[in-house]
Amino acid sequence: MIENIDMKELEKKAWTSYFQDGLFDITIGMIMLVAVLSSTLDAIGVSDEVRISIYIPLMVIVPPVFFILGKRYITLPRLGVAKFGARRKARNKIMIAGLVSVQLVLLAILILQVYGVGLGWFGFIIVTLNILAVFCLIAYLLDYRRMYVIGILVAASEPMTVVLRRYSDTVYRGFIAYGIPAIIILAMGLIVLHHFMRKYEKPAKETPDASQG
Repeated sequence: MIENIDMKELEKKAWTSYFQDGLFDITIGMIMLVAVLSSTLDAIGVSDEVRISIYIPLMVIVPPVFFILGKRYITLPRLGVAKFGARRKARNKIMIAGLVSVQLVLLAILILQVYGVGLGWFGFIIVTLNILAVFCLIAYLLDYRRMYVIGILVAASEPMTVVLRRYSDTVYRGFIAYGIPAIIILAMGLIVLHHFMRKYEKPAKETPDASQG
């Protein structure tokens, strides 16, 4: 019984280690920066078609590719490949589905904004609660406490945009609503990535002493 408990704790520790590299945080920050880019292009008068052709590839392609390559060339060489049980694999699938759903929701919001379609207060409340619920679910499944903070920052961005649009004339509302949270999330991710790489830094190979021999 004790051995079974120890194995579960070891599996949990190995599982959480794979998500302590900061790559998830950085990926979310990159996705949010797309919203900042959209607002900036709109402010300088770029056409809707050009905006869509620019930020859809940036949102759909760049962040996932960065995450996959980061895992491949940063995380796996330091932690190795681990085989997890069916329960952990199921959690991983739910996490991926949750991340994709958030990405699709943010993409839909951006497209609706381009074509001048407003969701209204009720729609934004529903979207905000859905995003928050998804991030809380991911945080719970991954034992990833930072994800609760990230979820709050992401979920609050769009309502903040609505508030700024209604009560302020600033052209920087996109940066304030999405850019500031994105910078915070990116900073968190980069700090965690730095600590991760230092913690699992590969020892330098010893070179033979030329004086010996």
